[in-house]
Amino acid sequence: MQTSDRDEDQPLLPTELALPHRADVATTGRLKWDNRLVASAVVCVLVLGTLAVFVLLPRWVTPSAAPTETTHLAPLTAAVTAEDSAAARLLPEPAHARPAAQAALEALLPKVDALRTQQVEHWAESEFRAAEATLAAGEKAYREQRFTQAAQAYTDASTQVARLAARIPQVIDDYLDQGERALLSQDSRAAETAFSQALGLAPDNPAALEGLKRAKAFDKVLALLTEAKGYERMGDSQRAATAFRAALELDSEAAEARLALPRIEAAQSLARFTDAMSEGFRALEAGDYPQAQAAFKSALNQNPRSPEATNALAQTEARAAAAKIDAALGAASRAERSEQWREAAAQYRAALAVDKMLVDAAAGANRADQRAALVTRLEETLKDPTRLTDEVVYHEAEIVLRAATAVPVPGPKLGTQIAMLKAQLVAARTAVPVRVVSDSTTDVTIRKFGRLGIFSEQTLSLYPGRYTAFGKRPGFRDVRIEFTVAAAAAPPTITVQCQEALSFGK
Repeated sequence: MQTSDRDEDQPLLPTELALPHRADVATTGRLKWDNRLVASAVVCVLVLGTLAVFVLLPRWVTPSAAPTETTHLAPLTAAVTAEDSAAARLLPEPAHARPAAQAALEALLPKVDALRTQQVEHWAESEFRAAEATLAAGEKAYREQRFTQAAQAYTDASTQVARLAARIPQVIDDYLDQGERALLSQDSRAAETAFSQALGLAPDNPAALEGLKRAKAFDKVLALLTEAKGYERMGDSQRAATAFRAALELDSEAAEARLALPRIEAAQSLARFTDAMSEGFRALEAGDYPQAQAAFKSALNQNPRSPEATNALAQTEARAAAAKIDAALGAASRAERSEQWREAAAQYRAALAVDKMLVDAAAGANRADQRAALVTRLEETLKDPTRLTDEVVYHEAEIVLRAATAVPVPGPKLGTQIAMLKAQLVAARTAVPVRVVSDSTTDVTIRKFGRLGIFSEQTLSLYPGRYTAFGKRPGFRDVRIEFTVAAAAAPPTITVQCQEALSFGK
């Protein structure tokens, strides 16, 4: 390759890659063309001389001298051939070859600039220098108007640049790997440099962004890890866990913190489990079943597969159920003895709610319901004895009395109610003398007894109960008098007289 005025060992600068001006290229071309015409003439003379030597000289010399002369002509022929090749390389190429070289250069330069922007000197300096040298060779050939050679050099340089660009993903991975190894060796500065270099090639790379963030926070994370381990050695697991979590917030990949937290949390869970089990057994022994249940459930929350907690909770629930049943049956028995049948029925049902297979509780609930119903009927009958004057009510009272007297062990309250109902039934069929007074002008009628007519005074025998007396008299307002006849009271006197005259025509 021919040399130029510029030293080829120097790197190609962007200004040296600028395309020559059209006028400069034309002028330079004409000068070089004139020089090459002279050189071509010389070459032609040499060629003709050589032909003369080969064609005419053998005719002028004797045959015996020919071998010797031929031996001396070989170097001359070689020299002429070398000169001819050099002259051929100096010949300018047709102008139509220039656009292809220009197009190749225009396509190449942005790629070279892109590699410089991506700091190619840091990760492929020798290869990039080789590409620059190829580009420089193309520039030299272009200046010498050897456009075909220039285009080929540009194409070769493009291939070299493409190979470098294809290496960028691997280079990024290498930088990321360097950064991770630096973090593992606690070299935060080296890690920051590596991740920054990766971002120089790929500014939006998530791994590089996260790695750089971790590298910048590394020293603080390291301090938090040291603090957490100190708390853990002191037995303060709560503060240790807090410090480890703070480290993970700064660096989600902090392996030491990620490994330590499960260990600490497991220890804390075990401690909470042990405390809950102890509390549960203490409450169980004290008969505080609700507290024991809550404690054992808390233990199961810490360790759902613990057979100890499961068995303890089952034992507590069984004891609690038995205690509820015993309490309910005891309350029912006391309510029966005091003849509080509604309360007894409610307590029997409370026991059945815990265990529906309790036969005695079911029988007790049925018995209490029957007695409660009987008490209700007795109370309704006894509260208004005057209703016994009605035959239907009286008959129902007799039925209630028979049911009450059929109870084997009636108890004091029921015995009293039976005696009271019996007395009321007897009294309801015992007539009471009632004195009725009128004015001999009023027509008197007593409902449930009959019409008495006009009189001044009468004495009637009436059963205890409620009665209504009506009085009528022409020209006077009717009267209505309600009265009650009671067996235990003194005989009443009833006055029925129409005394308010009516004013007709007003």
